[in-house]
Amino acid sequence: MGLFGGASPGCSKRGRFFKPANLLLENRKTTYQPISELFPIFLRARSGGARSWRRGATPARAPGRRASLPLTAPIVLSNRVDRQEVKAGDHIYSWRTAYIYAHHGIYVGDDMVIHFTRAAGHEIGTGTFLDSFLFSSSPSSTADGPPCQKCGDLNRREGVIMSCLDCFLDGGSLYLFDYAVSPAFFLAKARGGTCTLAASDPCDAVIHRARYLLDNGFGMYCLFKNNCEDFAIYCKTGLLVETAFSVGRSGQLASLTAAFSAVASSPLRFLTTSAGGLAIVTSGMYCMGRYVSDIGVRRDVVKVPVERLVEHIVVASVAPPQGQATETEVAAVQGGGMIISETGNVKSIVPDLVTANVQDDGKPKQLNDSLYSRVTPRHWRRGTKAGVSAHVFPQHARRPGPSGVRRFRAPAAIYSTPAATPRSSLGFLPNSPTPPRLSRDRSRLPLTPPPAPTGAMGSAGSEAEVTRADFPDGFVFGVATSAYQIEGARREGGKGDSIWDVFTEDKERILDRSNGDVAVDHYHRYKEDIELMASLGFSAYRFSISWARIFPDGLGEKINEQGVAFYNDLINFMIEKGIEPYATLYHWDLPNNLQKTIGGWLSDKIVECFALYAEACFANFGDRVKHWITLNEPLQTSVNGYGIGVFAPGGCEGEAARCYLAAHHQILAHAAAVDVYRRKFKAAQGGEVGLVVDCEWAEPFSEKVEDQIASERRIDFQLGWYLDPIYFGDYPESMRQRVGKDLPTFSEKDREFIRNKIDFIGINHYTSRFIAHHPNPGDICFYQVQQVERMEKWNNGEQIGERAASEWLFIVPWGLQKLLTHVAKRYNNPIMYVTENGMDEEDDQSATLDQALNDTKRVGFFKGYLASVAKAIKDGADIRGYFAWSFLDNFEWAMGYTKRFGIVYVDYKNGLSRHPKASALWFSRFLKGNAAENKADTN
Repeated sequence: MGLFGGASPGCSKRGRFFKPANLLLENRKTTYQPISELFPIFLRARSGGARSWRRGATPARAPGRRASLPLTAPIVLSNRVDRQEVKAGDHIYSWRTAYIYAHHGIYVGDDMVIHFTRAAGHEIGTGTFLDSFLFSSSPSSTADGPPCQKCGDLNRREGVIMSCLDCFLDGGSLYLFDYAVSPAFFLAKARGGTCTLAASDPCDAVIHRARYLLDNGFGMYCLFKNNCEDFAIYCKTGLLVETAFSVGRSGQLASLTAAFSAVASSPLRFLTTSAGGLAIVTSGMYCMGRYVSDIGVRRDVVKVPVERLVEHIVVASVAPPQGQATETEVAAVQGGGMIISETGNVKSIVPDLVTANVQDDGKPKQLNDSLYSRVTPRHWRRGTKAGVSAHVFPQHARRPGPSGVRRFRAPAAIYSTPAATPRSSLGFLPNSPTPPRLSRDRSRLPLTPPPAPTGAMGSAGSEAEVTRADFPDGFVFGVATSAYQIEGARREGGKGDSIWDVFTEDKERILDRSNGDVAVDHYHRYKEDIELMASLGFSAYRFSISWARIFPDGLGEKINEQGVAFYNDLINFMIEKGIEPYATLYHWDLPNNLQKTIGGWLSDKIVECFALYAEACFANFGDRVKHWITLNEPLQTSVNGYGIGVFAPGGCEGEAARCYLAAHHQILAHAAAVDVYRRKFKAAQGGEVGLVVDCEWAEPFSEKVEDQIASERRIDFQLGWYLDPIYFGDYPESMRQRVGKDLPTFSEKDREFIRNKIDFIGINHYTSRFIAHHPNPGDICFYQVQQVERMEKWNNGEQIGERAASEWLFIVPWGLQKLLTHVAKRYNNPIMYVTENGMDEEDDQSATLDQALNDTKRVGFFKGYLASVAKAIKDGADIRGYFAWSFLDNFEWAMGYTKRFGIVYVDYKNGLSRHPKASALWFSRFLKGNAAENKADTN
């Protein structure tokens, strides 16, 4: 890889000083290299026995036990391994050039290696002045000859390539790069480049990063600076060093700088007059320099998702003759999407010399036909470079700067691709049978907003028109409600009390001192509501089943037949009217008996109770209900219910631990319900079971690294909290780091049980926020540990969007597109439904009925957000349906009846009569394809 490269005396991954008396070696076949071929280290290890080892000999040891070294044994340990010992996801390397240089790569199985390479004759780039020193990083022979019959490698290709192991080694020996080594063994190494103190991520994340970079067609890296070791270390850890001088430094450069530090420390020779003393001082400074500069110790490393890394590489195509823009450039300007190379070998060139400007229609006039030099992150932190027009990529322009100049942000990578093979901006073929490999990696892309209307960055009155034709055939349009908010009939039909029935008995907890005892009386008026729903043209209805109406005590022992009969009647009438049922098992109304007897979601016993309840619902309704949701917005139950206490059940003692414990049991309960369905019902009923999570989009407040990471962390504490365990087997690392011991741990059995227990993701989305890092954001523990500040305005006062009635709800249509795209990238493009989306208005007691029905702002809201969903689908996200919240004005939890989310007005003063609002009528025309009438109605 460069100067001082290659394998040095070292230890295996688990070889470390576990006991002062023994130096323990990994229990794998180890080969000892001749002293002449390695840098010798003389290690003293205290051990019984006085036999000496011959060079190259392997000590005998009992099966299953590691060997111990004799006293004062002058040995040299090697990282060399046999082929059969290498596993997929391992970082491997091979010696080159008289053991001064090594080539690194990621073994991905099937005898194949993904590695980063430059053709011979090119320099290694480090991002520092050392670029002019370091010599070629050619991975192997470049002699002419026939290609390899197995992989076709001619060893002349550049960029991230995949070769067979033989071509990668090119006659050299195979070595394993070690991670998470002890400080003692790290310092015992002669140099970096064979081990690191940093821990490796799981192998699926390692392979995902390597394959993602291979598939996305990078040629010459800007961030890796043509360094094969940096490439491999990044794949293993996801970590990059970001400084003003370099990005992505590994142990190689750290060792080099450490050596310079040792030389610079030579004035300390005045502390000693002996050569031996000087050697000790210099060696000590060398070791300390290596230690503090290792990527596992440095404080200036960041976890960079591979998708975000791809976004940061700025690429442009060479303009064709006559100064006409290429299709790639036009796509870049118009769509802002990522067009992926089929060959995986495209030159990465940046628009340093772009002199184009943009016409009024947003298309580029012309591009200079020059090859462009590389750009480093400090260029895009500064903004536009000299000679670069920020308007070449207008969709990535940030807010206006001090002089009215738009700051330039590195857009998504753009590549040439055959027109016959269209790809989505998500980086994969839409509806591809072989989507990208699932990743533990984080792809929280802090994308910049699309061009906003004049005024607020988000607006209900978006100029973009959206029609039913913008959505695919079979796309589901529905409305949503929940049992406690609309049913009423608290004491009827054998229903038991829920925690919300008891919570609202304390009048001070609800803004208008109301409750849901009657709500809007859907229990008695469900036929009227379903008929109105059908007349408006909706094809689906997402409702929730009251757990306490099925099992009044919640224990799953005695079923309430009256409750079963009510939901059977409701479902049957829906189907009769042509409406597809989407049933939610839990929408916050836990049977109060479970809260009293076992502590509700704080007890692990609730997992079995929920599974029994789910099984009863599947058995009684599953012949007609094909779409099931286990939990609705479990974050709200955990944080607002068991943490802060503003929702039922209302306790807030031990807030930090309570909310995380409740969430833990909710995840296990969800998995248990899915397991029951798959084992007992899926074969006969053919349905699907998903989970609904809520999330506001977190837009970075600035280009500062800390704000970018804060926005990713904010998403972790919303989506990742519930989805990462299901898809990846554990909570996000950012939560592990910040929550600490209060975050429960999954056992290995639990990990296997919950993993992939989901058929679709439901997204409830209402608003977005600017997110900035803040070391002390407030008094609420849930936000304190995140260290984020949620803001609705830029520094210049520009608001993120128009505010609805609630102080937390801002209308930001582009946020939904970003959120859906993010979920698609992070979780391997799962099936998604937008299960709630809507806005509220004040319950104005002085308004006439006509005034109350004229909700034009809500019409603009739906137009903007539906257009955002359509754009996400066009980009390749697998979104199957959209449910407006809410069908009816209803009991809005702690706000009582003071806020109205419904598209149908409920007259609380006159017998709860129903009246479709302007938004309901707009939706009806939208669903029936009357676009012209809709446009005229909203102008």
